[in-house]
Amino acid sequence: MHRYMEINKWICLSIFVVFVLSVSLSFKIGYLFGGLNKSLTVVPVNAEQLAEAMQGDNFYGKFNSDMLLLKGTIKNIQQRDNTTLIYFKVSDGINVLPQVFCQTRNSVFNLSVGQSLSILTVAHAANRVNKADISLQNCYILQ
Repeated sequence: MHRYMEINKWICLSIFVVFVLSVSLSFKIGYLFGGLNKSLTVVPVNAEQLAEAMQGDNFYGKFNSDMLLLKGTIKNIQQRDNTTLIYFKVSDGINVLPQVFCQTRNSVFNLSVGQSLSILTVAHAANRVNKADISLQNCYILQ
């Protein structure tokens, strides 16, 4: 019985060591690939460009690894719990484009409809809402 427990202990220890080594190796490989992909760029855009890209189904292909510097005019502001939604004016043209809105966890008191605003956000965190509306997450307001 004692020998059986000793063998079990070594098997468990071996499995644990293999697990730790595989996790360590996966982190090192992830770090290597992450280190090679340091091409995060800031892309200046307007709400119409984002709406057209989402409507044309190429938003994520075009902007996925970019930070977006969105400059636009505020169309509407909504407060929901501890989140502020800032809707941007898209277009007055004939084409009906999707809505572009930004979510920020900060209460925004000094913004008003019609005001120009610049925000910074990561494109890959954007969500498609309804069929083509764009919800930009964790926006940082630049003033």
